[in-house]
Formats: sequence, C-alpha cells, structure tokens
Amino acid sequence: MNLVVLNNIALTLNNVNVTAPPESVNPDAQSRIALLLNKAQKDIEQTELNIIGNCFLNGSEAGHGISSYEELRITGSGTLNARGGDRTSGTGNGGSGIYTDGYRVAGNDAKLLLDGGVTVNAAGGDSQSEEGGVGIHAAFGVLIIRNATVSATGGKSTGSTGIKRNGGAALQASFNGTTLLQGGSVIIEDSTITARGGNSASGSGGTGIYALSALAINGSSTIDAEGGNSDSGSGGTALYANIGELNIHSGIINATGGNSTSGAGGTALCTNVGELYKCGRAQHPQWNHQCNGRG
Repeated sequence: MNLVVLNNIALTLNNVNVTAPPESVNPDAQSRIALLLNKAQKDIEQTELNIIGNCFLNGSEAGHGISSYEELRITGSGTLNARGGDRTSGTGNGGSGIYTDGYRVAGNDAKLLLDGGVTVNAAGGDSQSEEGGVGIHAAFGVLIIRNATVSATGGKSTGSTGIKRNGGAALQASFNGTTLLQGGSVIIEDSTITARGGNSASGSGGTGIYALSALAINGSSTIDAEGGNSDSGSGGTALYANIGELNIHSGIINATGGNSTSGAGGTALCTNVGELYKCGRAQHPQWNHQCNGRG
C-alpha cells in the first residue's frame, strides 16, 4: 500500500512500515511513492511529520520514500528510514529517499526542515539506465537540518553503456531556474551528518552534500561526507556549493573525495562561483577538520 495526504496537517507516524506497490499492481507512478503529500492549491503552509519509534517508508520502482509538494518539517523522537525505489527496467533515475518540490509552492523556496532531535536514514534508489536517486532532495527549495542525526546515501548508477550517468547525491538542494536567488541552499546546525554519494559505473560519483546555491555548517555539528566512487568517470565531491559560499563556521568536518578506477579522483571541498570561508585552524581553533581529495 501507499499513503496519500491532501491537506496541511500534523501527521504522526508511530512504528509505521510502508512499502509502495510495484508497477505490476498499479501502473500509476504516484502509487509507487510510499508517502505522498500533495495539495491541490499553492500556499506556504507547512506540513509536520512527527516520527515516533522506528518508521519505514520504501518507494518501489523509482518511486520516492516520501514525496511532498509543500513545505515539510520532519521532527520527533523516533527514527525515520526512507528509501527510494530502484529503477531496474526502462529509463529513469532511481527514486529519492525524501523528495520535496517547492516549485508548486508560493515563493518557490519551500523549506525541508529536519529538526527536534529526529533521526533520519535516507537512501536513493539505484538505476540501471540513468542517475542514482538522491538520499534527501529539496528541489526548488532550502534544506535545513537542525538538531538532528542524519545518515544519507545516494543511489548507484550501474549502467556502463551509452550516455554517462552519475551516482546520486546524498543530500541536495536546488532552485528554480527562472529565479536563481530563491532556494538551493543547505544549512546544517548542531547536527550529526553522514553523507555518502552514490557510485557510478560510467559517469561521476555522486556528491556527499550538494548545494546549487550556498552551503553553511554552524554550531556543534559533526559532518562526515564522502563523494561516490566511479569506474570510468571522476570521483564525486564531498562538499559542494555551486554559485554560493561554502561557509563552515565551526564543528568537526571530515570530507573525502571519491575514488576513480580510470578517471580523476574527487575533490573534498568545492565552490564554483562563491567563496570558501572559515577554513583555518588558526582562525577557528574549535573547528577540527580533515579534507582529502583523491588522486
């Protein structure tokens, strides 16, 4: 079965275990999403998902574990395990563990917030034809992780022929291409994060934490990020900010680029247009860091 919610509510999941049915049972693509939060109207109201106990939400055949078309807060004392479905036939990416789409929300910068001491384990699904799924993806939005424990893994891209496809990112935020200043940031505060990019057979390894805008790490956070490995492309980047700043204020940071069998090794820290700030033990004695690229 799968769960569908059409209104803004505070939804409590208590030791729930849901696996979406396969396409052979229901050909509708939305039925392959374990939990779908899908309103008819656009607004900026937030839906709250309260996690109690151990909860499992598994997409099937490239479906997401959770898919939300509204602003979403995930909180609670329990553990959420969300996995995107694998793409084992046809074309398409693997599903995301958690996916929010702010494009349909007024403002185009809807927040995906993980907080309140919740533990989240999220994995993207694998794909035999295109890219691996993302562990946690705030599409056209902002990803905020505050006082939470998160372990995220990107899905693998296993196809070795045709167009090169990448492994999935573990954590990713993107923005609306027509309003580049809205969305796309990742903000981490007082949290413990493990992020592993997915491996790729022919393209690049997935990124550990990928922000199309800015990436900020604050407070007493512990980050262990690693780019995915690649057989013939380049290894993935551990921490990546595309057009914004990569700003590490404090915390313990371990960042390692992915390996490559025949291509270039991945980068530990990378920003294309913005600046890399607060990177020095002399400036910030409380910031312990280890950053390793791969040759």
